[in-house]
Amino acid sequence: MLPSTADGLIADDRRIMAEGRVRTKEQWLTTRDGARYSLMSTKGPVYGPEGEINGIFGISHNTTARKLAE
Repeated sequence: MLPSTADGLIADDRRIMAEGRVRTKEQWLTTRDGARYSLMSTKGPVYGPEGEINGIFGISHNTTARKLAE
């Protein structure tokens, strides 16, 4: 993954933790070898026993084939 892509993903994760909201986003990612993938990702906060946000969860689905067919 390109450093600029990683920076963007980290910023998204921090925003989710700060806002405490689930977010769904579709985006293109480029790997270091130049391959491009379209991913639909949903991320949200994970709460601890006292209601504090301890981290995030995330699930992604590769949507490259669908996007290329559009």
